[in-house]
Amino acid sequence: MAEKPESVSMHRIEALTDGIFAFAMTMLVLSINIPLSPSSLAGMSVGETLLGQTDRFVNYATSFLLLAIFWVSHHRVFDHLKGVDWKLVWGNVILLLFIALVPFSMELTNEFTKDPVADFLFGLNMFIIGTIYYLLWAYATDHRRLVKPSLNNEHIQRTKKALLTISLISLLSMFVAFVYPSLAPLVFLIIPILLFFPKLKSK
Repeated sequence: MAEKPESVSMHRIEALTDGIFAFAMTMLVLSINIPLSPSSLAGMSVGETLLGQTDRFVNYATSFLLLAIFWVSHHRVFDHLKGVDWKLVWGNVILLLFIALVPFSMELTNEFTKDPVADFLFGLNMFIIGTIYYLLWAYATDHRRLVKPSLNNEHIQRTKKALLTISLISLLSMFVAFVYPSLAPLVFLIIPILLFFPKLKSK
């Protein structure tokens, strides 16, 4: 006998998801640190110290923006669901596994600034997140399994394209990591531009 989608509480899933996102976004700020040893601060002003953290600020802002986009996307996806089943629940748990990993993968890019593997791994983290999002949405909308009757097919396809965009840009970043590592994190700024472009175009 098939399990009813309503048998799993959406509120508990969303509460757990919000908590993991809040934790991951808060942990990102810990990547910005000020050297406390007297020798490293000798003769340096506050401005010079902050300028020395420029790359970390950029990585922090980029990662925070990406997590914010993922969080908004998650809520938009769940707003269109009439319920969830255990397959979607476990898929969401796996998604959160990689969301919680973002502060670590970002810190790798901070500590190994000249190693393209660090930027590649950050891009891989983003690629996995984007791909899981796509698979969750594809599963929920397959034969309209878990989505509300009012959701039209055009919106379903548009959301698929938006989620697929995240994975494709992540792949681009992984390639750029081995060509010009310092630009790899900035590639992700294409995501908000492309996602909001349709709205700008319609105005």
